[in-house]
Amino acid sequence: QIFQDYGFHPLVQRWIIGQCLCVDERTVSSYGIRRDGDTAFLYLLSAKMAELTEERYEEDQARVMLSSISSSSLPSDGEQRKYNTLPNMPPKKGLALPRCRQGGQRSAMP
Repeated sequence: QIFQDYGFHPLVQRWIIGQCLCVDERTVSSYGIRRDGDTAFLYLLSAKMAELTEERYEEDQARVMLSSISSSSLPSDGEQRKYNTLPNMPPKKGLALPRCRQGGQRSAMP
């Protein structure tokens, strides 16, 4: 979502929630994020530090743009998935946080 909305590639994103450096295998809710307004910090690495090439950035950006175009032309609800992968929570306004990106389970916070 951050890549699509703001252009920060997932490889340069480091999410910190509750003094933990988030990992892909866990969901945002597993770190204690429950509602709009809960705190999460996004740290950005340089592309060089994340070993992100310009070619990879452009390829991934094109892929995201194509997927957003194709998802806007999806068939009606009856032809989509018959199940819901989201938790049973009412929708909330605001920025939806992506799943946490790379790194260890704990971070040494100053």
